[in-house]
Amino acid sequence: LLLLLLLVWKNSKFYNTPARLVVIMRELCNTLIAQACIYVASEPLFENTEEPEKKVESLKQCLKVCITFKTTYFDYKAKAASECPSNPWRFQNSALFARLDLFLERCHDVLDMMQTIMHFNRLGGDRGVEIGRTKGKDLTASVRQTHLDFEQALQVFRNATYEIMDVECKQFDADFYNFQSQIKELERRLASVITQAFDDSVTVLMRFKLLDSFEGMLEREVVQTDLEKKNSDLLNEYAADLKQVQEIFLLCSDMPPINDNAPPRAGAVTWCRALMERVQEPMDRFKGMSQQIMNGEEGKECLRAYSGILGQL
Repeated sequence: LLLLLLLVWKNSKFYNTPARLVVIMRELCNTLIAQACIYVASEPLFENTEEPEKKVESLKQCLKVCITFKTTYFDYKAKAASECPSNPWRFQNSALFARLDLFLERCHDVLDMMQTIMHFNRLGGDRGVEIGRTKGKDLTASVRQTHLDFEQALQVFRNATYEIMDVECKQFDADFYNFQSQIKELERRLASVITQAFDDSVTVLMRFKLLDSFEGMLEREVVQTDLEKKNSDLLNEYAADLKQVQEIFLLCSDMPPINDNAPPRAGAVTWCRALMERVQEPMDRFKGMSQQIMNGEEGKECLRAYSGILGQL
């Protein structure tokens, strides 16, 4: 399509003017937006939020196509400059892509909402988060209430009378701003719940399993910021666990505690393997987390201790 426009620009004596090209580019952008709206709205966005993954993929596809269209235009603009030096494509980007840029911004906003729905959906329903230990009942109730409040915040878009993807509709911007403000508050509440449950857990593995149950939510900026303060506590506890494993090994390596019905060598190997698993699984989890955690002085010290103990085992 853009090759054809370039050929017209190079060879025509009447249609190679800025006004003509600007109009046809705007029309192409409008056609692209209309087609994208049909593609995304094949099923109403907020009618069924049980499976937002499909809508996320649709929105990503729209963004990919629209961005590719703009990128291709800039490639041909460079070709026009080299092949038609006396009459290059000198247009303001805003004159061509003002409406398409608004649509891309709307796609990003709706995509952010769909990803938010994916994260919060994990908190409720039959497979919702269940927190154990002494504070488990109260903290689980707080998580359930957070999910209910999220559903209430989302109701504004379910009941909306306007078309969500219509860039001419400014009501969406106001509703989306209010929605984001409510989500920030819900994330703060959730971060507080996770922090309390984290402090209530007694072992490193219990804390990792707690974080696993909130998978997705940990990517939220507010939650992530609060939990970063706990990384140091987690490393310190793991360091203490490493020290304890080393002491157990040195104390019992000559006469390992084995089951009465286990052969001496096989029983000793089983005991040793259990100690290895105790230190290996948390380390694998740490390595899967942000590299910043392990690159600090505490992280490097844990790695050195881990390597030494693993060598002994």
